[in-house]
This record gives sequence, C-alpha cells and structure tokens, in this order.
Amino acid sequence: MKKVVTLLVMAVILAAAVAIPIVANANGGEDSPTVAIPMVASVNSGTDSAVLYAGQDMDVGDVRVSYDGTDNLTVEFVVVSDNWALAETHVHVAATLEDIPQTKKGNPIPGKFDYSAEYIPADRTASDTLVIAVGQLEEGDSIYIAAHAEIVKLDADAQIIQEESAWGDGQDFEGANWATYIVFVYEVE
Repeated sequence: MKKVVTLLVMAVILAAAVAIPIVANANGGEDSPTVAIPMVASVNSGTDSAVLYAGQDMDVGDVRVSYDGTDNLTVEFVVVSDNWALAETHVHVAATLEDIPQTKKGNPIPGKFDYSAEYIPADRTASDTLVIAVGQLEEGDSIYIAAHAEIVKLDADAQIIQEESAWGDGQDFEGANWATYIVFVYEVE
C-alpha cells in the first residue's frame, strides 16, 4: 500500500509538471505497482518493445509498450534471462529530452525519475507493469521515456551473485555513459 501511495503522489507531481491528465489504476497490487504515466505510441501497432540491456551489451529482456487505442498505454519491464531478477525499476516520461532529470553533462539521474519500484527480495517473476492513462493525443505527438532497471543474478539459494544496471534500448543521452532513452510517437494507422 505504501508503494501505491508514493506512486500516486509522484503521479500528481508529474501531472502538474507536464499538464497532462494522470489517472491512477487500481488493478495492481502491492507486488505489481500500477500508476498512470503519460506516454504515446502507435494506436494500431499492438506491442512495441525495446531490448533491455544490462551491463551495456547483455540482452536480458524487454521494455514493452502497448496502447489500447483509447486512453491507456502499458509499459512493462520483462526479464527473460535465466536466474536474473528485477531489484529496482525507474521510469521517467517527459515531453522533451531536457525534462528528463540529468546532470549538467547530460547523464540521466534514475534516482530522480518520477516513478520507481523496489523489490526486496528481488522479483523472480521478472516483470513490472505500469498502466498509463494518456488522455487525448494528436497524431505526431511524441514523448521521451527513460526506462532504467537494477537487475541481479541469483544463485540456487536466491542469493545475489551479480548486480547490473539496465536500460531500455534507444538513443544515447549526451553524457559520458551508456544510458539511453526511448522516443514514442503517436501514429494513427
């Protein structure tokens, strides 16, 4: 319940910052944080996905985005590599790249992203789903999303044996690291 309340407070702050209506979705439970985040994607494309890369070049899963054709978009982190699990997720959605929290040198700051979830112990189900109310969109609208995760490799006793940072594959931030962001564009097909 504490996660849901925290996420709802962050949703209100983001709504004021980007002036897009945000609606909480009560379908998620304590193990599945569900909040509303404004994002856009193609109406008829079904599910779009970006590879979730850990440690710069290890494909450990996907960041999946789907749009229901009306108001709701779903963003899901899915880890499919054996013995890896989500420890934390961080998501920031913005109308411009500059609105994603970054250092002066252009490195993103996941700890300042508007949406985050932590899994203690690490989530072996390896999935984190966010349902997003995007409201009315016009064709050609685009939104920038930074999708970051901390993932861990677990041994047979569920003990952490390796930790990695992971990003949804996209375009490089300007900074001197390997962080990336995804641009979603609303299109009517």
